[in-house]
Amino acid sequence: MLNAPKQDSVYLEDALEYVQLELQEVDNGLTLARLLENRNAQDLATHRIIMTGESLNHVSDRFQKSHPEIAWSDIIGMRNVLLHDYAKVNYELVWRTLNEDFPGLAVTLLSLIESSDE
Repeated sequence: MLNAPKQDSVYLEDALEYVQLELQEVDNGLTLARLLENRNAQDLATHRIIMTGESLNHVSDRFQKSHPEIAWSDIIGMRNVLLHDYAKVNYELVWRTLNEDFPGLAVTLLSLIESSDE
């Protein structure tokens, strides 16, 4: 069925892809200074955080409740703020998210995806 909802693992994979793409930007030299002064870097980083939150927002409540190691409400909440209150984006917070939260999130998502494939 074309309208059947995606399974949780597909949404986890989507989120992981956005996280990994932004981590590549950081690995390729994205600095806080560049993020603060470069509109394209800001747009790309916020878009990927939004899409990460959007993907994780579609993961079933049952799965979310069974995996408290992911800060579901924080991630989805940040998506909502970036999407609906974009005029007040705190790019230092975006930077901290990319550097402090995304690496661990990538590891956790990968682990969950791998365990769901077994």
